[in-house]
Amino acid sequence: MRDTFHYLSMNFHYGKIQLNQAIIAIQTGNLRKGENLLAEAEGKLKSWNVLQSDLALAYLLLHENSKAVAVIQDALHQNPSWEEHLSAFYLLKDEPGMEGLIDERNFAEKDWISAISFLAELNRDTQASSVCLQALQQFPRSSFLHYLHGKALLSTGKQEEAKKELQKAVELDLSNDEAINFLNHSVR
Repeated sequence: MRDTFHYLSMNFHYGKIQLNQAIIAIQTGNLRKGENLLAEAEGKLKSWNVLQSDLALAYLLLHENSKAVAVIQDALHQNPSWEEHLSAFYLLKDEPGMEGLIDERNFAEKDWISAISFLAELNRDTQASSVCLQALQQFPRSSFLHYLHGKALLSTGKQEEAKKELQKAVELDLSNDEAINFLNHSVR
């Protein structure tokens, strides 16, 4: 029994490391290495439900949406409470297999933040900016949403618009250190 637990925990440990290495390799353009590491990691992590978001992220970085959806469906099948992570995958809401799983009409502010942060992690800043505008319709006084919008605008080269959003974020919350730092160090 102890040997089985040790084997499983070592698989988890090494699988997690390989998954992180795969994501970094993909993000830095080494797709073949990333794909190989991802395949190894997925085999080691098959029975663990805690890293499905990272697995789905890796597949999204590879533009393999259907595989990301399969990971999400598997996560939900293994653990129905995993649905709390679904808002991060807002970008997949219209993909086959995701129908009815994500309804932004029921999003709380934290759900929008999760969706936008995930888009930013995928370097989809134009899409993140668009989703920020949608979220700000519902939560116009959210300092963090204004900050995320400013960050996305900055990444797309829209300095003046970014500055206004970051200033609005600070105006709404004087303790928003992220927005203050971006204003002081990233905006001209």
